[in-house]
Amino acid sequence: MINERTYNLYRHFFHSLAGPDSMFDDENIDYYADAIVKDFFDLNQIDLAVEAMKIMHIWITITHYLEKTIFFCKESVTEESMMLGAFSLDTALALWTGTINESHPFGNLWYEMTEKIREKFERSVVNRDLIKLISKARADYFLNNHCVDDQDAWLRLRVLKNEIISKMTIPMIQYFIDYLANNSSDFVKLYTVTIAPLLSGCSQTSKDFLMQNAIFEEYDLGMRDDFIRHLQSVYTCLGITCEDVGNYKSFDLKCTDEPEIQEMVGFLPYVDVREVS
Repeated sequence: MINERTYNLYRHFFHSLAGPDSMFDDENIDYYADAIVKDFFDLNQIDLAVEAMKIMHIWITITHYLEKTIFFCKESVTEESMMLGAFSLDTALALWTGTINESHPFGNLWYEMTEKIREKFERSVVNRDLIKLISKARADYFLNNHCVDDQDAWLRLRVLKNEIISKMTIPMIQYFIDYLANNSSDFVKLYTVTIAPLLSGCSQTSKDFLMQNAIFEEYDLGMRDDFIRHLQSVYTCLGITCEDVGNYKSFDLKCTDEPEIQEMVGFLPYVDVREVS
């Protein structure tokens, strides 16, 4: 995992919060996720503990399986690696869904969470888009051997992988907005340390604002719109749009996407560098 972008964003973020002894909340910094979940259980805040587990453990593990597909497509192009690449995508989708039963017809993990939060936004089709993208990656690159036939296939797969991870951030943003709107300060703190690492490569200003006003100070409902505007300002960097997130039904806060890449002295870049960073 040491070479994986998402893992490193979180790892470096929590290292920045650690003490000089590399400890975070009395745990080795590399176990920051366990420390956060354990704290909530110790405080008998079960709902927070379960949601933290779904973010800090499940969500990040899904990105790990997505990242592994690049290795199988680039470094080890064999029949076995094609099977392992397809398996990694299957595992990512299984972790997104969880266990399906009568109590949880949409599974008990992120698929279900995404279906629940989408009801509060005017438009959101994350699950549909996510399944379509993962299915495309599985079929095109591993079952149909794009990785075998084209030595540069991994570059296009990396763009697709980044798009999938971008889609995965949408329900996290939606939950954050919902908790901000409902003044759920403990959940606001949880989602601040969930979203802030992803902002490390986008906007230090927005990252610092979230941390200062939700972690170092107590969240004030009067700052709700400021929080949301800071989130909206990094949508493009995160690879999502205002339409992807949708409008929160309880209030109207205008959202405008950053402009598309413009031609520079007659030159239009073939690939948006934000997609392959």
